[in-house]
Amino acid sequence: MTNNMMPNRIYFLNNPYPNGHLIKEFVWTGRIIPDKGIYFDFHLETEEYCKETPRNNPDEDIDWESPGVWENYGQCTISSYFYGNEGILIGSKDKPFNFQEICNSVIYADTLTNAKELIKQDTGFHIYILGHDSCANHRFELIGKDKKHSIKWSGKIALSYAGQNEYKYDFQAIINDVTFSGFKSSPNHSKEDNIAYLRKSIIDFEKYDPDWIIES
Repeated sequence: MTNNMMPNRIYFLNNPYPNGHLIKEFVWTGRIIPDKGIYFDFHLETEEYCKETPRNNPDEDIDWESPGVWENYGQCTISSYFYGNEGILIGSKDKPFNFQEICNSVIYADTLTNAKELIKQDTGFHIYILGHDSCANHRFELIGKDKKHSIKWSGKIALSYAGQNEYKYDFQAIINDVTFSGFKSSPNHSKEDNIAYLRKSIIDFEKYDPDWIIES
């Protein structure tokens, strides 16, 4: 993507902002869906595009390369829950996982078979970037130490709001000092039931605090 990436910024390849965009908010949580399993959620919001200085670009016929188009749409949000998406299935009581191991691994979501694959339906993530667009081919590299993690997130974008149906554009971000905020409980089950489900699904659950549960 770039050899000069700064942490806590997100970069969109070949857009008008070579220095990327400052990340205003980043949230990492989990979700309990008892009939399906345990999911990870990631939510990222940038500052307003206009807070950055775009490079001069005399050719503004291409929306992706036009500073005016970017500023018209304000800022970017990529999220697995803000727009009602499902996130990343990590495990379940039938396929339990080790939390510490998965938090020091690479995980994927909405993997594409090739760069020209058409936009998918029912994806784990949604993006608002130049309108309500589409994103896929997510790769998360998680590196954890104690309770703090560094996350490298990359993926591809299709400008579906503008009628494009291929994932032509790339993004990448490095987010440092991230803390896992806990698991959102299933609203139809008691806290005790949610904890019991986590205990069955997470091999090393006893290393963690039962107050991991947060309200949905």
